[in-house]
Amino acid sequence: MRAASRPPRGPLPALRGLAAPLLLALSFAFPAPEANAQTPQLPSVSVTATIAAPVDVFSLSNLSFRIKRTGSTDDALDVSVRVSQAGGKFIAAASSPGSESYLGPNRRSGVGAHTVTIPAGDPEAFVRVPLGVLPDAQPAGSVTVALLPDDSAYTVDASKRSATANINATPKPVVRIEFVRDVNEGEDARFRLTRSGSTDGALPVRIRVAQWAPSGWNYVAAGDKGFKTVTIPAGERTAVHEVPTIDDDAVCPPLWEGYPYCATVVATVLLSNYVSSQNVGDAATSAYLIPDPRSSSDGVRYDRGYVYLHDNDTAGLRLSETFLRIDGKDEDGEYEDAEYTVALTSQPTGPVTVTLE
Repeated sequence: MRAASRPPRGPLPALRGLAAPLLLALSFAFPAPEANAQTPQLPSVSVTATIAAPVDVFSLSNLSFRIKRTGSTDDALDVSVRVSQAGGKFIAAASSPGSESYLGPNRRSGVGAHTVTIPAGDPEAFVRVPLGVLPDAQPAGSVTVALLPDDSAYTVDASKRSATANINATPKPVVRIEFVRDVNEGEDARFRLTRSGSTDGALPVRIRVAQWAPSGWNYVAAGDKGFKTVTIPAGERTAVHEVPTIDDDAVCPPLWEGYPYCATVVATVLLSNYVSSQNVGDAATSAYLIPDPRSSSDGVRYDRGYVYLHDNDTAGLRLSETFLRIDGKDEDGEYEDAEYTVALTSQPTGPVTVTLE
């Protein structure tokens, strides 16, 4: 067997155009930065005093300062503040525990640095500085709340980085009202107003006069109702306000069942800056205070005096004895005399006849 032979390999053909060095062009595509990517904005915080006028430490239990933030409210925000006072020690020795809006860490004085939390979903919180009068309190002073910076959590509004409330520690007069006596219709209902403290100057007191009576019955003229000003003169501690009542010829029903009077004249002491039921005034800026004030349904804080008005058109009778016994003739054959007294519980407008049976 003869082996087949492979033809010999010839020279490789020459490659034209490759005499110069070989250059390769490479290109790479990088993604462009997103147009909406932004650096997160920190909220800006500010502080303001809720009462700008000087406040009286005898009328408020605490001072309130509003801490407000801008931007998102999705998360809670801790804000650092510092509380200070000047002119006297007005801040109470202890504050009430409770929500984070109360100064928490320092329960002894409230003076110093504190953290106030603005809750999630809320744009603001309040710093409430407890007030009290200590023996060395000065006639006037101030309480200041200042924001402390925190570059990682918030920025501070440069125009509202601190807030100050001025303090007046001088006691204000307290005004009380009381009735003088109950009256019959046609007589003046009299109310006595008494003030505490100094009597050096005159004190105008704001009151409101009204009547309570059955529907359709009127015992106080329109001009004598409504808002009045009663001035306690300088040098005097009391003043009396008189309200004329109307005398009619009709027998009125009792104001309430079982009560012996037909109407009530009411005089209410209001704060000096009372405006309306929508703006009931503020004890902090009132010229006087009201003792243990009550609050009505419309938020009015008041002290009140009542004069009961009795009808004089029906003479009520009262006998000294409800039953008289006459035994008969005396030893001389004469009938004995029986003595009794008829008393009228109201003033009659005409003759009264008493019938004995």
